[in-house]
Amino acid sequence: MQAGANHGYELPWIIVIGLVFALIIQSLAANLGVSTEKHLAELCKVEYPKYVKLCLWLLAEVAVIAADIPEVIGTAFALNILFHISLWIGVLLTGFSTLLLIGLQKYGVLVVQEKSGRFRGTGVWKIPTGVVDEGEDIFKAAMREVKEETGDMGHLLASPLS
Repeated sequence: MQAGANHGYELPWIIVIGLVFALIIQSLAANLGVSTEKHLAELCKVEYPKYVKLCLWLLAEVAVIAADIPEVIGTAFALNILFHISLWIGVLLTGFSTLLLIGLQKYGVLVVQEKSGRFRGTGVWKIPTGVVDEGEDIFKAAMREVKEETGDMGHLLASPLS
């Protein structure tokens, strides 16, 4: 909040500029994938020597950490404000819950953010809910429910039963 008070409307423009650069990079990576049928990491592995690949990997890790730190600290602050949990415990709970969700996804647990419904726009992640219609294939029902809740079908590409 102090940064916002000191810099006013300069900070949102930094976010907009970063978003524009991210969109350009994503567009270039998508075009690369369409034209070569390989993703950026595969092409880097083929084209660059080992020391360049190591440097790229380290830079990517630093970028991911830098992007995640504000989210973790923000969640810790929210837990502190809502439940009076100390910041260090909030950071640990955030890290543990993230690792738990990643671990659960390994076993096929899906979590979504609703585009419609009670949790719309809250940023809450939840397990999709719904009802399977009589005679409906379970996989088709799951796809329908996820599409109804998120408006997105990109995460359900193939039936795990087939």
